[in-house]
Parts: sequence; structure tokens; C-alpha cells
Amino acid sequence: MNNMISHKRQRFWLRLLFIGIAYLLPLIIMGFKFDFLTFKEAEVKISGLFLIVAVMLLFQFRKEVQTWIESWEFSLLKVVLLGIAKVWAFILAMVIIALARYGIDNIEFIVGWVSVPQIVAYLFIKPFAEKADYLVKKEIRKSEIKEALQEDRAAVQ
Repeated sequence: MNNMISHKRQRFWLRLLFIGIAYLLPLIIMGFKFDFLTFKEAEVKISGLFLIVAVMLLFQFRKEVQTWIESWEFSLLKVVLLGIAKVWAFILAMVIIALARYGIDNIEFIVGWVSVPQIVAYLFIKPFAEKADYLVKKEIRKSEIKEALQEDRAAVQ
């Protein structure tokens, strides 16, 4: 039982680290570089470029998001979001055109700071998170088998 708690903690922190590096770090870096968020007396302005970077990152995470959205009860928002999933290629083309207008130097910076954290997260953090998840599931299976054996023994007696 102690192993399972340890594995669950490890899995939690590795997943949190993965999300932080793969998704939050690029957004934060882009925010500082391009001044995405500007605060003016109780008014917050979010630039279009920030939204473009957010869409790029969401594109990476789209399968998980799509599965989650598909599990929702029927709603207009669900239909609209699933419709967007069907036309993502056009949205991606628009994002690429917008980035091309913004300038090659900025595109290189954006792609670099989006791809490097993604590479680090998927190649160096996710394998350890998956291993921790496997170990948690293994401990659960062990406890279920022990429980089933105890029930069988009790039924025989």
C-alpha cells in the first residue's frame, strides 16, 4: 500500500511537470517576449499573437481535449467545439498565414520555444510519468487479486 501512495505522488508531480514544461513554459516565454498581457487600469488586453500560440499548443493537446469534449452531454458548445475539430486544417492554415505576416524572426523564436519544451516534455518527462502510472495500476491489480483470493478463501470455508 505504501508503494502505491509513493507511485501516485510520483505520477502526480511528473504529470504536473509535464504540463508545466510542455504547455505553460512556452506561453510564459511568449508572454514575456511579445508582451501578450498588458495591464491598464483594471483592463487586460490579450494580443492576437498570444491566441495564435495558445491555439498551436492546444493543437498538440487536441486528442485529449476532443475525447473529453465527446464525453459531455449534448450542448451547443459541444457541437461547436466538435465542428472546430473537423475544420482544424483550415484554422491551422490561417495561423500559419498570420505567423508568416508577423515575420520570419518571430516565427523562428515561437517555433523554437514551443518545440523545445514539447520535445523535453514528451521525450524526458512523459516516459517517467507513464512508468509511474503503470506502477500505480500494477499495485491496484495486485490489491484486487489479493482481495479476490481472500473472498474465494472465505467462500470455501
